[in-house]
Amino acid sequence: MARRANLIQVPQRLSLATDVETAKDPVCGVEMKRKDSKTILFRPGQTVYFCSKRCMNQFLNQSIAKKTAA
Repeated sequence: MARRANLIQVPQRLSLATDVETAKDPVCGVEMKRKDSKTILFRPGQTVYFCSKRCMNQFLNQSIAKKTAA
């Protein structure tokens, strides 16, 4: 049985980080302030920031494909 990732939608008014902390979307490569990310994926020992839901979904689909191919 596949484990489900913990996903949250970050409200615009909620700031999870300061202005100087940046992140890079692993799918499209966009650099953004962490507080401006649209979706955040929390995994054990890893937090991944995305510029859009589309990039997050593509990332999750790639992860599932890698696991099933192995």
